[in-house]
Amino acid sequence: MSEGEVDRLMRRLGHERRARREAEHLLARRSHDLGEANRGLATALAQLELTVDERTRALIDLRAVAYIDGLTGLVNRRLFNQRLAEASQPGGESFSLLYIDVDDFKRVNDIYGHACGDTVLRHVGSRLLDSVREIDIVARLAGDEFAILIPGVVARDSLARLAGRVVATMSSPIDLPAVGRRVTVGLSIGVAVYPDDGTDADAISAAADLALYRSKQDGKNRATFCDDQIRNERRLSLELERDLTQALSAGEFLLHYHPLVGMHGDSPRILALEALLRWRHPRRGLIEAREFVPFADQRGLLPNLGQFVLTRTLEDARSWFAGPHAPEWVSVNISDRQLRDEGLSELLTGLLTTSGLPPGHLAIDISESALINSSVHSQALGQKLRALGLRLCIDDFGSAQAGLRMMCEFGATVIKIARELTCRVPGDAAAEAIIETSALLSRRLGILIVAEGVETTAQRDYLRSTGIEHFQGFLFGRPLAAADIPARLARQ
Repeated sequence: MSEGEVDRLMRRLGHERRARREAEHLLARRSHDLGEANRGLATALAQLELTVDERTRALIDLRAVAYIDGLTGLVNRRLFNQRLAEASQPGGESFSLLYIDVDDFKRVNDIYGHACGDTVLRHVGSRLLDSVREIDIVARLAGDEFAILIPGVVARDSLARLAGRVVATMSSPIDLPAVGRRVTVGLSIGVAVYPDDGTDADAISAAADLALYRSKQDGKNRATFCDDQIRNERRLSLELERDLTQALSAGEFLLHYHPLVGMHGDSPRILALEALLRWRHPRRGLIEAREFVPFADQRGLLPNLGQFVLTRTLEDARSWFAGPHAPEWVSVNISDRQLRDEGLSELLTGLLTTSGLPPGHLAIDISESALINSSVHSQALGQKLRALGLRLCIDDFGSAQAGLRMMCEFGATVIKIARELTCRVPGDAAAEAIIETSALLSRRLGILIVAEGVETTAQRDYLRSTGIEHFQGFLFGRPLAAADIPARLARQ
């Protein structure tokens, strides 16, 4: 082999070695890149799985927010209404609907705070769940409103026992660790059955709501079934509500006056007259205020009615005070809404000026519950009304739990013992204790005390034994029309 051939062979071997090294380097780099790619792919897949999990969890969370009540963990109104609509489709099987309200829940919030109120609601939800079957749907609709949907045909007596069991489940107290107290609440329940009480979701809901309203009217902490009587009464109520808007302009309202008497020896003498609003309905005759005032409140008519009562009372009283047998004062009931009206004292000032009646001849009757509901304003309002020279009377005294404090803050000159206490004496130790304590306190504070709802001589005699000498009730006379008052005053 010549030298030239050897040289060419060596150059070829050098090229091959470089090519091999380059190939090995390229292969190593490709392997590295492939490994990186694989690792990147694995990371991307992991991130994708994580993203999917996060989105799934987010969707689940959104669904929970949309359909589950955050406080109690129960079904919320949205999902419950969907289930109710599905259950009440034409041809669907029977089911029962229970609407439930926590009785006087506002007082729990007012006394113990909203955090304790939430604790109560959680316990209510838990106890409702424990009272029913797994297939029954328990929901918190809003605030202190709950509902239960019970699928299938359930005999009325079985349904009544179930509703009673739901009411009874709240009989044991609820612990409030935040304030170191225990509280007991009641439940009012309205029961309706599909399709007997309604053939669609709206109708069955309205029926359960009517029954719930009746439970509250009848004293709360009970269950009521919707029936024809309740539906008929609702129809009449709607008619009243419709007619009410025209009644004031048509001159259909009038006042009757209920005597308040003081004992002089064994002889009662009229001390004052309380104005009571009546509606002379063109078809239903004379209607008492308790039957239409709630509708007037809903329709915003109370301010106009309140002004009518004040104006007419002052007009009627002017002639009585000019006569020889005048009472000491006339009284007018002021509603919770009027009590919160900042223009009340100015309205009274204007009406008294127009009538010419001395302010001391007018008493403002305010219920104990209205004072409690308006407690923020009651002390300032009491000062304003006393500055006008008016008498201040707390009505239904003893029916709530904060009467003694409110009596002092408001500056009452008269208190009226609630008829729900009067009707229980003599013989009820608790009612007697409240009445006797109130009588003693009123004497110490120089406040006139009156017992309302006195209907028997036994009640009168017991009340007199406690030192109470002023009464109002059918034993001493029924409410009279304004035209009959002069003759009644002249007879004493």
